[in-house]
Amino acid sequence: MTELRLENVSKTYGNGTVALRDISLVIESGEFVVVLGKSGSGKSTLLRCINRLVEPSTGRIFFGDREITTASTRTLRAIRRKIGMIFQEGFLVPRTTVLTNVLTGRLGATSIWASLLNLFSADEVQAALRNLDRLGIADKAWDKVESLSGGQKQRVGIARAMMQKPDILLADEPVSSLDPATSHSILTALSEINRRDGVTLLCNLHIPELARQFGRRVLALKAGRLVYDGPPDGLDSATLQEFYDLKETP
Repeated sequence: MTELRLENVSKTYGNGTVALRDISLVIESGEFVVVLGKSGSGKSTLLRCINRLVEPSTGRIFFGDREITTASTRTLRAIRRKIGMIFQEGFLVPRTTVLTNVLTGRLGATSIWASLLNLFSADEVQAALRNLDRLGIADKAWDKVESLSGGQKQRVGIARAMMQKPDILLADEPVSSLDPATSHSILTALSEINRRDGVTLLCNLHIPELARQFGRRVLALKAGRLVYDGPPDGLDSATLQEFYDLKETP
């Protein structure tokens, strides 16, 4: 497992919007860290800077002993194999099967020709089915993604990310569009992966109650600044109001 380190990371977009302001932090291997913040606080930019889907304006990011911010295209591709990403929007292919979508998680470790032809090994297919079974949707393997519920689609996204055998998972608002019961089940599944596999989890949320329930460490962002870094039980109503302009219960 690998430590993640950010040193004075900032991001200003071309239109002048400052999304991150001088973020420095260390995330140890195996941690479950929740990033809490309202829309526009910089949460998504933070995760996308970590795997360089967004280029930081200043600062340095290290994954173990390798620097992400200066990595060549080839080196970055190798680093990204160990950084799984779960997107709020899913980015699944709706008219293909669940199994095919999960197998795309192996594309970073597959040759270009094999990936273009969807040539996956029997071992990879079995691994995909095991991941789906673990997430409770193995019976959906041959269904089209477009037929699934929102919670089922998020489970497909998690299974796809797990195909990378990642050291860290970056989950960007994985439950923002789900009902409370489904949100709880998705975060429980992520918590189990963190606990059983030792995969580091960095998860963006906007609901303090969920952050307190699932995070073992909470980072709060406000206007791109890190305003809280500590245990979830430190997020009392006074702290939320002072640093984060949120009520205790949304």
